[in-house]
Amino acid sequence: VIEMVHHFCRGQSYDNASNMAGKYSGLQAHLKKENPLIHYTPCAAHSLNLVGVNCVDNCCEEVNSFF
Repeated sequence: VIEMVHHFCRGQSYDNASNMAGKYSGLQAHLKKENPLIHYTPCAAHSLNLVGVNCVDNCCEEVNSFF
């Protein structure tokens, strides 16, 4: 376990994995218990990647069903 000074931390950002970002049992929830001033923001790059992957998957399905 890494010892970390929580009282200086004000923000945290992770990918959208539930073990890190979980509201009730993820790392962000545990850190929020230690310091209520810490705010969680989902990683914009990971979120955008998930949107892109979902769009490509849906477009491929539609093209295949059309032809």
